[in-house]
Amino acid sequence: MNNHETNQPSGMTGPISPLSVPEKRVTPKPAGKLSGKATLKPGIIFLPVIAFLILTMSSCRTETEMHSYETEITTFRQLTRLFEDPPSEFRAAPFWIWTGDVTEDMIRHSLEELKDKGFGGVFVHPRYGLITEYLSDEWFELFGYTLEVAEELGMYAWIYDENSYPSGFAGGHVPHYMPDSYRHGQALRIHRSDIFEPDPELRYLHYFEVNPQGEMEEIGDPGGRTGDRGSFILFELVSYPQTKWYAGYSYVDLLYPGVTEKFMEITMQGYEERFGQWFGGLIPGVFTDEPNIAPPGGSSAVKWTPDLYDEFEKRWGYRLQDNLMSLFEESGDWKRVRHNYFQLLLQMFIDRWSKPWYEYTEERGLKWTGHYWEHGWPSPHHGGDNMAMYAWHQVPGIDLLFNRMYTEERPTQFGNVRNVKELRSAANQTGRTRTLCEAYGGAGWELTFEDMKRNGDWMYALGVNFMNQHMTYMTLVGDRKHDYPQSFSYHTPWWDMYGQQNEYFARLSVAMSAGRQVNNILVLEPTTSTWMHYSSYSPDPHLQQIGDSFHDLLDLLEQHKVEYDLGSENIIKDMGGTDNGYLVVGEAAYNLVVLPPGMENLDKSTFDLLKTYIETGGRVVSLHTPPSRIDGEVSEAVGLLAERAGNHWIHASCFTDENVYRHFENTTLRFSPEAMQSKWFLHHTRHLDDGRLVLLVNSEPDETVTGHFTARGETVIMLDPHTGDIFSYPFMEVEEGLEVGFSVKPAGSLLLFVADRETDAPPLPVKPAATTVLEITGMEVKPLSSNMMPLDYGELIIEGDPKGNMYFYTAGDRVWRHYGYNDNPWSVSVQFKSELAEADTFADGTGFEFTYDFHVGEGTDMHSITAVAERPEIFALSVNGNTLDPIPGRWFADRDFAVYGIGEHLQAGHNTVSLTVSPMSMFAELHPVYLNGNFSLEEAERGWRIVPSEPLGTGSWKEQGYPFYSDRVSYVREHFFDEKPRAAVVQLGDWKGTVAEVLVNDIHAGIIERPPYSLDISGYLEEGYNKVEVTVYGSLKNLLGPHHNVRRYGIVTPWDYKFAPAQQPPGGDYDLFDYGLMEDFTILVSEQGSP
Repeated sequence: MNNHETNQPSGMTGPISPLSVPEKRVTPKPAGKLSGKATLKPGIIFLPVIAFLILTMSSCRTETEMHSYETEITTFRQLTRLFEDPPSEFRAAPFWIWTGDVTEDMIRHSLEELKDKGFGGVFVHPRYGLITEYLSDEWFELFGYTLEVAEELGMYAWIYDENSYPSGFAGGHVPHYMPDSYRHGQALRIHRSDIFEPDPELRYLHYFEVNPQGEMEEIGDPGGRTGDRGSFILFELVSYPQTKWYAGYSYVDLLYPGVTEKFMEITMQGYEERFGQWFGGLIPGVFTDEPNIAPPGGSSAVKWTPDLYDEFEKRWGYRLQDNLMSLFEESGDWKRVRHNYFQLLLQMFIDRWSKPWYEYTEERGLKWTGHYWEHGWPSPHHGGDNMAMYAWHQVPGIDLLFNRMYTEERPTQFGNVRNVKELRSAANQTGRTRTLCEAYGGAGWELTFEDMKRNGDWMYALGVNFMNQHMTYMTLVGDRKHDYPQSFSYHTPWWDMYGQQNEYFARLSVAMSAGRQVNNILVLEPTTSTWMHYSSYSPDPHLQQIGDSFHDLLDLLEQHKVEYDLGSENIIKDMGGTDNGYLVVGEAAYNLVVLPPGMENLDKSTFDLLKTYIETGGRVVSLHTPPSRIDGEVSEAVGLLAERAGNHWIHASCFTDENVYRHFENTTLRFSPEAMQSKWFLHHTRHLDDGRLVLLVNSEPDETVTGHFTARGETVIMLDPHTGDIFSYPFMEVEEGLEVGFSVKPAGSLLLFVADRETDAPPLPVKPAATTVLEITGMEVKPLSSNMMPLDYGELIIEGDPKGNMYFYTAGDRVWRHYGYNDNPWSVSVQFKSELAEADTFADGTGFEFTYDFHVGEGTDMHSITAVAERPEIFALSVNGNTLDPIPGRWFADRDFAVYGIGEHLQAGHNTVSLTVSPMSMFAELHPVYLNGNFSLEEAERGWRIVPSEPLGTGSWKEQGYPFYSDRVSYVREHFFDEKPRAAVVQLGDWKGTVAEVLVNDIHAGIIERPPYSLDISGYLEEGYNKVEVTVYGSLKNLLGPHHNVRRYGIVTPWDYKFAPAQQPPGGDYDLFDYGLMEDFTILVSEQGSP
């Protein structure tokens, strides 16, 4: 457990200043023919800044100075100058969570910690549990202090546009100041009945009666029909519910005119007025999080907005209100109606959300990034076509959360190729270089370095190059520790090791931002076809069949190393063209277009473009019968086009069919067959002016992938993202060019540059094999912190009234309900302005007491035992009736967790720890108490009992009396060498941990994080006695949970902490992970003697 300061250098570049940011490279990033008023243009640089730069600094500028995410890398030489020590713009920037009562001390400490671990910036993310008033003067003062510290440290500070998420309601300010943003209703919900009895509590937009011919006739005067029998269909006008998540208001209708502009005004005005001079520099841009147009009302509702009918008739020439049933059931011309409906919603979403944001950020030199709800495809529920939205972002982004790549038949996060390929394809087409991914959140405290490396490599190989970790807590107080953990912060035991992984991904970001990805194949997405089959009211299984077929195709394309982009018909509409047998989409050009399985429809704009493309020599491979609809309407036009196209329209059932496979073959890199056996072995090629970068990634859980590829070139260079080293790499000259072999371990990667001309680099070091196992007896095992035990059940008393024994979370909710709240008002909740803080006016005599009990065995070292509790300024802590003060300056796990010396008040047998609040406080979130000390734990009928400490050995800590221990355990072996070995390797056998650190003679030699779980220590051994120490790091999972009712792994949400058995279960029923070396580590050496 980290409860000390560290000063590990991170090799970051110098400070940023509004007067020291080099002039932007003002190469426009055109977005092709994006419609509307928006046009891409260079970011604005204020004239005084330019003048100052010209007069004082232009002659001093170097290539390694920091840019605002606009550095262009077109040659290998430029790449190598940035690779070893990447500038901040290529380094990770986490969600930096502002919750609780934010202070300048918290800001400085947290930013310094992040800088020290290799981060290049932060996204300032207000989140649930925030006490500091959002968008207040204090908020902006603290943001200004953030800029001051970030400038000092050479970091960037991005704006996050919402208080929590989804973006659009501005922490309640938009619905508060613009009631029209929500009060008109946002959905139509269907009601069927045989008796006409409208509910007087509901609002209805339409009343229909179905006549004997099955036709719907609108009822003009519903008042006189009450009680009539017949067949009636009523459409209720539904609004977003008002909940504490939206600060007591509701979400807003982003399709309602003016809502986006109001949101931007409320959110951005304070930043612009105070910090506008830093826009595009120290403040690179703005993150938007999951804005959506999903309808309220459940599965019986469809999206509606006040001018929907007018816009629909204007666009399609017929009335939607006469065809509403087609959105719910397969009646009427339902495919056409659904297609037309969702296409209109998508375009309205773009016009009324994306374009205003795009124009705002362009005019101010900001970069707009963030993500939508891309995981729901093929459902259009949240927005119609997420890929289409990416075209309007200067830094398009996605999120990939949790840790379930191999546990789901059809992953929606990590493991879903479509998610990332949509992002990278849109960036290729719009000429954007940087692509962001919000990663890792909700995977649980147990997420390992191997997990992070494998998942991170996977998304980088598919096209991400900007790491945005979800998330960095500044405090764990109250319910905040349950907010979709992991946290990238000092709270985690492995924090001091994390800088090494950050350096790896920073270097990979440099490489994956260099040059361009050039793909000549365009695979159209069947999104407009999925619209025709979507109805939440009467689900159509064909919808999921289209989705599954498309995902299967993408997996197969990746497995066979096909280089391709995806095509959104909406982007093609705005940016498409043709050029001599190429279909051009913005900055990308394709000489093969693929129609995937399930492609039943083409938008008319797509069809017209394909027609011209084929007429000028373009080729189409159709893995489906020619689409039978255009704009949702039955049409033979595509079939006729296919017939006339002759051999330019190729039919196949699968792209691996012998007669079509040659059209898909990768001609840049030709991989050997053994490299094309797994969908988890990925590659990414980037074209520079003087060669090609090739990233190989093995996301297989267990298998090494060995093979080779051939490519044209003169020489091959290896770049090591782990160290920053660059070496020449072996190859063979063959008729096809260079044959390059590889063997990539599970969770491993290989980054190569195939140069067009001779390029010098040091030879790849070849060390003698370390194969001889040293015979070493004995190993010292010791925990590096005290043992730990959380107390999570106790007796509740509210204002003197006993309520019984219960789980702490249940008790907390009982307390809040007693004082008029449904549950913890800070949990999964947004405070509007300072309403909750101002409600802290409880009278004397209010409050509660919660008493935890525990058992201490005879002979236990009681004086070593301390108690840890949160918010000592609110909670009074007593042990066996003795009220105690916290030890000054001591903390555990979090700087707001106080430590109490309780040993002298303990007794053998039964003991109690009580937390008392009097009077009641709005900030009194009940929490476990943690006991630390020199003890072991035994399972009891209820929880655990403390017993005298026993020494640790190999095996699981959990099974040796350390079930909740979350820190580190050291395993030390010593050996005498007559001569220094030429090569030596530490090899771990069976072990469990988040990461392992190896020290040789008390010097850090490196970390072990992935197969084959070994580390070369040759350079650290000396002649004579040597101490080799392996330190295994645990996680906060076993200390902080969740401990009860765990039904799945890889996804942890705030709700996983809320529920537990009514009575405390036996200790063996707590959900806990095994950590530790399960067997001795070994040291392998070569023959002894100096090299």
